Amino acid sequence: MKLSLILLATCIAVHAADSLPPLKKVPQNVTELWAGYDPQKEPLRTEVVREWEEDGVVVRYLRYYIGSFKGKSAWMAAFYAFPNIEGTGMTSNILQEKLLNEAGVAAISGTSFGAYGEGYLRFSYANSTVNIREAMARIRDLMAT
Repeated sequence: MKLSLILLATCIAVHAADSLPPLKKVPQNVTELWAGYDPQKEPLRTEVVREWEEDGVVVRYLRYYIGSFKGKSAWMAAFYAFPNIEGTGMTSNILQEKLLNEAGVAAISGTSFGAYGEGYLRFSYANSTVNIREAMARIRDLMAT
């Protein structure tokens, strides 16, 4: 099984009109964060910045344009990977629990982000390379059993 990881990055460039008003209040949840966003008016743009394979894992470094702020393009930023796990034969919720309880690796079921998240997990990669490699080895060992 080959995993594909998606890496999100921040990039800023000049853009004409602001589509993201300054925050008056910090959003407290996902619903508040995306309130007022209209994908028909401003569809999500993505760009593959770089793609490579490392240790049998395909890694894609992507950026997501989400609007403009103070005359500059705004790009979504995060340190997460969203591998497709459909080949495991398990639901996202079941594999999330199995990884935590049997391998000690934390992940979030894609369904935590909506119904279209089924078949995916979210992993944070805001950690050391040593710890990420250890987690990947634990996942490989678990999936081999």
